[in-house]
Amino acid sequence: MIMKTNRLFLAGVLLLLPLLCQAQGLFAKYSDMNNVSSVYISKAMIEMNPELYTKDVNVGKLAKQLELVQILSTMDNGIKREMRRDIESVVRAQKYELLMKQKGIVSRMAFYVKRKGETVQDLIMVVDGAATLKYVRLVGDMTIKAVSYTHLRAHETGAYL
Repeated sequence: MIMKTNRLFLAGVLLLLPLLCQAQGLFAKYSDMNNVSSVYISKAMIEMNPELYTKDVNVGKLAKQLELVQILSTMDNGIKREMRRDIESVVRAQKYELLMKQKGIVSRMAFYVKRKGETVQDLIMVVDGAATLKYVRLVGDMTIKAVSYTHLRAHETGAYL
């Protein structure tokens, strides 16, 4: 009986493993590709420079709550199509909650979150503009209030979260 339970548990873990690794796999898939800009910022780097700022993210009040930051950006139309499909797949498969969506004349933007109670554990921002597709991911144990004060800027739309 115990052996059967262990096998069922192991089978369940093996089936869920791809879903748990998809968002991380997205960064791994695209970060070293030609025609893709990528930024990875570790917890250690955030702790060394809590006022860290990239042109897409100013972590500000979130610094102490972040584990990592990932940013991908491309202007290549073929890569944009594939990355768009992969992002949609991750958001759907991992059941991210749509926090905000904006559609402009030449661009679209969406914020997705995974949370546990009032804590945001994973935030994804996608800006799909005429020229560039940007993917920004923040992982940590963030309060909703801290997330709302963080400057995540979508340059093409001028929108902030």
